[in-house]
Parts: sequence; C-alpha cells; structure tokens
Amino acid sequence: MRNDQFLISQDSRRTQVLPRRVSTAVRVMVIGLLLGTATAHADIVTIGGTVTVNIDSRSTLAWATVAPDPVVLQEENFGDWTHASTIVLTAPVDYEFDPATLAAVTTDNLTVGAPAFDPDNRIATFTVTAVSTGPGPAAEIRFSNINLRVRAGQCPAVGAADITTTTVIEPENIVVITLDQGALYSFALAVTNPVPPANPVAANPATMTLTLQDQCGNAVAGAVTPNDITVAAAGASIPGNVTFGAPVVAGVIPAGTALLAGQLTFTVTYTQSAEPLTVTVTDSVTPAITDSAIVTWDPDVVSTLALAVDTNTPVA
Repeated sequence: MRNDQFLISQDSRRTQVLPRRVSTAVRVMVIGLLLGTATAHADIVTIGGTVTVNIDSRSTLAWATVAPDPVVLQEENFGDWTHASTIVLTAPVDYEFDPATLAAVTTDNLTVGAPAFDPDNRIATFTVTAVSTGPGPAAEIRFSNINLRVRAGQCPAVGAADITTTTVIEPENIVVITLDQGALYSFALAVTNPVPPANPVAANPATMTLTLQDQCGNAVAGAVTPNDITVAAAGASIPGNVTFGAPVVAGVIPAGTALLAGQLTFTVTYTQSAEPLTVTVTDSVTPAITDSAIVTWDPDVVSTLALAVDTNTPVA
C-alpha cells in the first residue's frame, strides 16, 4: 500500500492514520479533536428582564425597576469568565442606572468586585476576582435592584431598547426596555390643509391640526383630550367673520374629545381674505400650555373677476 494515500496525525498519546480522500475540513476537525482544541463557548441568559420607563423620568428623576429580580447570566462552563476579566452591564444611550442600588450575587466560587460606573452611570463594570471552579453547574452572576431612568435633559426615541451584558466570552441582551411617552407638556398647532405654502381661498375653510406633546415632542398617549382647550382668533375684522368647525364648540374643544395618535383636527373659515388670522389654542387647566398659528387666505380671483365683469356690464 502506498504511503501517499494516507495522512499521519500524531500527538503524545497515539498515532492516527487518516485517508487522504477525507476532506480537508474533516481532517482539520478530527485533528483538532485529537489535539484537544477548545470549542467556542457562549454566555447564557437564564432569566431575562423587562422594564417600562416613562420619558418624564428625565425631569421627575423617578426610577423604574427591572423585573423579575434578579436577572441572571450564566457561563457555559466553569472557568469561562477568567480572572481579572470584566462583566459589563450597559444601558442604552440617554439612560442611567441607579449606582446606589445595583448589585450582583455570584455562585460556584465565582466572585466579582463592586461595580464601577462611568461618569454618566450608563455602564456598570464588575471585575472577576476569583474564577469559578466547579464541579457542578457553571457559575451565575445574578444582577439585582436594577433601577433605570432617562438621564436629565435627554430625549431617547420612544420604543424598545436593551440593556446588554458583555463578558470575555460575548455580548448578550439581558433586559428589554420599553419607553413610554410622557404627560401633556405642550401644544403644536399648524395649518395642514391646504398644505403649506399653499393658502386657502377666501371664504373657504383651512384645516388645522393640533398635536398634544410630551416634553420631548412626542405625541402624548391617550385616546381623548384631558382638559378643555380654548380656541381663539385674532385679527382686524373678527366679529361675525370667523367660523370654527367641529369639535370646536363655542370657542372650546371639550375635554374627552377623541385623539388619533395624539392629534385632532378642526376647520376655520374667515371671510376677510385681505388680512391674516392668528388662531391660538390654550389648555384650560395649565394656560402655559398654548400655541398659535397664522392662517392667510388668498383672494377669490374668480369671484373678483366675475364681480368686476358684472359691475361693468351696461344696463339695457
């Protein structure tokens, strides 16, 4: 039998003869097994958490607590998290942890130091001071009392985000954050039909859209207006020349009026096309919540021409 038909692989314990017809990938795998090549390990989130944070926590400074408590991360095999390596919890940008409460408990002889925080309290770093030794299940690190809020002055996007863990092995998502809109903070009033820069024609209605906003400009949650909203007009020829459409009743949008994604619409009609009209909306409970928009009507050219023609028609 010819020697060039075989591949010899030898370690300190034994010699193996592998046929050359076996693929290179298989030969590498078998040789790796014979030489004790380590396989890739993975961290395991055995208990993940959730938390709902309100955007107003940026000003109220109220904390939201992750549940369940604790959340748990496990190494796949004891000794995976090596001495002096780090286990890092990272909150999304614009969030912060409460450094006074966040703690960790470990198992299977694994020990970590107290968490060190970055200046924004967004990143908590635990350093491994003793490695897990086994036997038995791999070690766990149990993060408890995770309190979270939006950092003062920040406005993260409404929706979902994650708290992540990063170890010497790999990163994992361990907590899902849901950010809720805040309470009513401001109004935004705008002309939406005709679409600017177009103007309505004299004596025709303009559609105005009112958006109820939180302190980060997000449309507030909720199906109805929380308070009465007054609607007023200012111009040179107001009396008898301005008409508001529903849901405005006698200059008021009543509390309980339906909202669609934090918005409502109404129409305004003004017969004095030669001058702009300023429309102002104001919350009846908190007058500081107010906004104005200017509506300008274009002359009715067709009617004006028709009137001019009619005026100049000779009488028979």
